[in-house]
Order: sequence, then C-alpha cells, then structure tokens
Amino acid sequence: MCAANTLQNSANGGNVEAARAVGKRIGELAKELNITEAALDRGPYQYHGRIAALADAAREAGLNL
Repeated sequence: MCAANTLQNSANGGNVEAARAVGKRIGELAKELNITEAALDRGPYQYHGRIAALADAAREAGLNL
C-alpha cells in the first residue's frame, strides 16, 4: 500500500499541478513496491481536470490504471 498527498511535496493546494505531483509520487511509490496495477475510483466525479491529471501522471510514472 502506498499513499501521497500535497503536504508531502512542494505542490500546494487543490490545483492541477498539485494533482500531477501527487500522481507522479503515487506512481513512483508503487513502482518501488513492485505494484504495477491499481484501480481509480472517481466516484461521482467526472474524469477531467485534477482527477485526469493525477491519473495521467501516475500512468506516466509506470502505474497501470
């Protein structure tokens, strides 16, 4: 299991750049733990903006979502 949030890095707040930083960190942590696949439960939220940025950054870091 791995976790990341905006308090752990230099990206602050609830913007797209912060979501990208969190997604990248999640992908890196997962790779270190040999986790290759994960599920993204976006609930009632549309897939755009911050959610899409987080998912795209995690994919770029090697996580299969």
